[in-house]
Amino acid sequence: MRIALGTVVLVVLLAVLAPAGAQPANWIVIPGHAVGDIQLGMTQQQVLYRLGMPDEISNDRAGDGSLNVYWVYPQAERTVFVVSWTKRHGDPGGADFIFTDNPRYVTSKGVSFASSTFKDVLTHYGAPDRLTGGGRSSVVLTYEAQGIRFRLDSDGRVTGMTVVPRK
Repeated sequence: MRIALGTVVLVVLLAVLAPAGAQPANWIVIPGHAVGDIQLGMTQQQVLYRLGMPDEISNDRAGDGSLNVYWVYPQAERTVFVVSWTKRHGDPGGADFIFTDNPRYVTSKGVSFASSTFKDVLTHYGAPDRLTGGGRSSVVLTYEAQGIRFRLDSDGRVTGMTVVPRK
């Protein structure tokens, strides 16, 4: 009985301490805070612990000399989960945006992919602070005070969400 109990304790400990893999425990988007289990402000080490190694890491330099780092986690069919850090000199930098286009995610106000439209976003979030083109066939609605951006396709359907710090 002691050996069996010890084995159970070890298995439970390993399950708790092991990285979660690239699939989140929840599918809720909280504007200005989190996408699933990943929160704004998390360090690279914290994200690594939660999601494991990303499939792709890319970066670019901004005009102010800061380094933008992007960790890309492919998810279900042709969708991604992206965590970004802007690193400035002497600043460890926490995650400053989290993007997903995975249709399983839904905002805390009920906006979801494919089934939510431009009108639904306006109903739940009001008029955007900014509306910009996201490409030839998409538009981005930015809600700076709420900390979220929505990408919509040419049919007005939500196709992506980005959580950013509230301004």
